[in-house]
Amino acid sequence: MLVTSRGYSQEISSGDSLAAEEIKSRTSFIYSNYDKVHFILTKKKFKGTTMGSNIYAHKKNDSLNRVVVISMTQKGMASTEYYFEKNSLIYVYRTFEYFQLTQV
Repeated sequence: MLVTSRGYSQEISSGDSLAAEEIKSRTSFIYSNYDKVHFILTKKKFKGTTMGSNIYAHKKNDSLNRVVVISMTQKGMASTEYYFEKNSLIYVYRTFEYFQLTQV
C-alpha cells in the first residue's frame, strides 16, 4: 500500500516512483469505474475532532472499490480516499484544506 498526503498545495510522497506510477494507473481506472454510490451523512466524531462527515462508498458489480470520507473540523476540511482492488486496500489519499479566516 502506498500512502501520500497533500496539505495546503504541497504534495508529499514516498516510495518507489515506478510503484507510484503503477498505483496511479490502477486508481485512475477505479476513480471512474463504478455503477453504484452509497451516501452516508453522520454527526459521529472521528478521532474526537470532526464535526460530522460525509461518506461516499463507490461500488462496481456490488464490490466496493472506493470510499471517500469528507470531514469538517474547526480549522478546515479533511478528505480521505480509500481505493480497493479485489477487496484489498491498495491506496489511501489524504488532503486537508484550511479555512481562510477573515475579519468581520
